[in-house]
Amino acid sequence: PAPRLAHPRAVVGGVLQLALYSPMGREGPFGVLGLWLGSTLDRRFPRLGGGLAFAGLAAGLGASLHAPVAGALLATEILYRSLLLEARALTPALIGALAGFAVYGAWYGYTPLLPFAVQVGLEALPAGALAGLLAAGLAALWMEGARLLETRLRPLVFPWRHGLMGLALALALLFLPEALGSGLGWVAVATTPLLPTIATFYLLGAKLLLVVLASGVRAYGGPFTPALALGGLLGTLLAHLPGPFTLPPEALALAGGAALLAGVARAPFAAAVLAAEWGGYATLPLVLPAVLLAYVLTPAHDPEEGLREETARLEANPSETPPQKGPLPPGPEASGERETPPG
Repeated sequence: PAPRLAHPRAVVGGVLQLALYSPMGREGPFGVLGLWLGSTLDRRFPRLGGGLAFAGLAAGLGASLHAPVAGALLATEILYRSLLLEARALTPALIGALAGFAVYGAWYGYTPLLPFAVQVGLEALPAGALAGLLAAGLAALWMEGARLLETRLRPLVFPWRHGLMGLALALALLFLPEALGSGLGWVAVATTPLLPTIATFYLLGAKLLLVVLASGVRAYGGPFTPALALGGLLGTLLAHLPGPFTLPPEALALAGGAALLAGVARAPFAAAVLAAEWGGYATLPLVLPAVLLAYVLTPAHDPEEGLREETARLEANPSETPPQKGPLPPGPEASGERETPPG
């Protein structure tokens, strides 16, 4: 079981770091909060048979992404590591995600985070394949860079690691403030002529460096919003380059974001559904080849690392089939590593 203060510490830490313009995603504290509340209800009402923690996780993911069905699929895919979705696991996830987004949207609106209503035909298949190839390469750079950096920074204690992240954010605030935060707003700007191609390229590189550093120091927050932002910038960059593909930049932004999400999170179903929830099902001829290629070609390097709390072991598994890969503990202190608290 998770330590008693692991969940509230992750929520508070995530909120503080996101308030200081961390490049990680808000699905981190959202998912932890849902998991924490669901676990509490599971303990309070044991006769319900468990599964409320899983439903809470899905509710947090669905609300943070403004995509309830994608949030339910994402919660399922990060726990059950294969293309065979667990039907019994999807039931509480869908109920939790839909209910959570219904309440959240009543206060903050139901509009997608990137409301790109575009339509493409089958002629977009080659462009989708190219976007998937590029997204797989970008995901590999991210995962390998974060792994190498984490290995180098592992001897540092918690304050030094996160102090290094704070220093990087301060430098970015001075020299390139556009790279701070989630980056989804800049994806929307990049689809317009307001942001030149060279500026999009520099923004993509700077944001990638910040995300790699945040992943390497184990910053609080989730990796899914950064994947959508980086992939979206990659897609808009591809749309503005001269070539045979004359597709709307909004469509390629959705395809790039979904492809990178599929590669990083190892969640192709959730990525495809997220693109459909944000941009409509007419984007699928472009999104599907991008998502599938990125998922197949991206090496799996522990994609749950940026969402440690959300994938903590559930007290009651909602499925008869055990997960292919056990969820990670909430942090190093669960195994007695007191010198490096989670982050």
